[in-house]
Amino acid sequence: MGAIDRQPGGPHETEAHQPSPQDTKAAAATSADVGPLLSRSGRWLAEPRAETAIRLQRTVGNRVASQILQREWAVAPTVENPPEVTLTARATSGALSINRVMFRDADEIGLIRDVLGIDPAPAVVDDDFVNAVVRYQSSYGLAPDGILGRITAGRLSREITAESRFLGDAVTGTQRRRTARRLHLRSLVSRTQGTLVHQGFVGNDMNPEGCVTVRVGDAGNTISLEYTGENSDQVNWLQFINMNMTGRPPGVGAPVFAAGTQGTTGGPVVWSNAGATNWAVDAVQATGPLYDVSGGANTRTAGTRIAILDSPGGAGGLPVAQAFAAVGGTAAGATSVRLRMNFATYVVRGNRARYRVDWTGTTTYNITAGTSSNIVYSGGNGRQVAGLAGVHRTALLAEYAGSPIN
Repeated sequence: MGAIDRQPGGPHETEAHQPSPQDTKAAAATSADVGPLLSRSGRWLAEPRAETAIRLQRTVGNRVASQILQREWAVAPTVENPPEVTLTARATSGALSINRVMFRDADEIGLIRDVLGIDPAPAVVDDDFVNAVVRYQSSYGLAPDGILGRITAGRLSREITAESRFLGDAVTGTQRRRTARRLHLRSLVSRTQGTLVHQGFVGNDMNPEGCVTVRVGDAGNTISLEYTGENSDQVNWLQFINMNMTGRPPGVGAPVFAAGTQGTTGGPVVWSNAGATNWAVDAVQATGPLYDVSGGANTRTAGTRIAILDSPGGAGGLPVAQAFAAVGGTAAGATSVRLRMNFATYVVRGNRARYRVDWTGTTTYNITAGTSSNIVYSGGNGRQVAGLAGVHRTALLAEYAGSPIN
């Protein structure tokens, strides 16, 4: 049998730096400041200034304030009288889908809605949210697509940070500071191709140290897993694999599984089956267990990010599938063979696993035609962890005795 390729290729993207505008100054708000601003008619009686606008909105809320004044920003807009933009139904749907992957935390959504000048409740990503993002983007000369992506996130992070300073917030520990930090970490993301399937945060919830972003169908039909944060120089990726191959020979009711050991670009892997899951470290070379250090495709920007890319299976697995279905093979006569490769990928810092993403790459081979499908990715869900799962720690020590990573 041939070797199954686990080494991805394809170009890597870079992100243009977006310069920060100069922050303006304003005073802290108190409830007492709001009284003199309103008359019974609801008219604004004070001189229109950014700091009083913020005090008013943050005390009585945008729903009331929007009836009195037009939203004023701590960081001044760069476009005077921006044109009104209306997204198509298709563009709105696309923006909703992407924003809903990134924004799932109700506290964060509610604050962003408030800052964008719409009612913070309900704290959901809806058409109002998308349209508010469009208006914000238009005010700063950004592409008005309604997606709170990396460039818009960076701009909005600076706005919320400036407002936090105006209002005398502590450096950390408030919802404004938390949201600004999360938006900043999103702004460091470099991967943009393919489909966003997951985004989550590493570290203290109120002041996260990093962000993990997963995209499928990235350059060259890869999956990309990217960590962004100022401590990224101390971060590596550790990946584990189990895989199975199945086919249905003529006259056999249930699919049969490949057995034994299969060579891969990362070394031999014992095939898994319906009754046994055999994990192995997915290191490209035997120099060490860390995916990026061992030669796995990766891109790193000092003090900002590290991303890895993988494209498991694909056309490189066709000879293995053909041998599996050939005369004398385990699945002799099968006309279709499926290769399923499952991964558990960890963010590691200081020899401790901090975050885990589970994902799968599946390739289907047409034995009759001698062709392979595109790799189909599934999963990509992630979560914070306090260390390696027991089965992965066992697999790590089996291949790298004495490894301190846990």
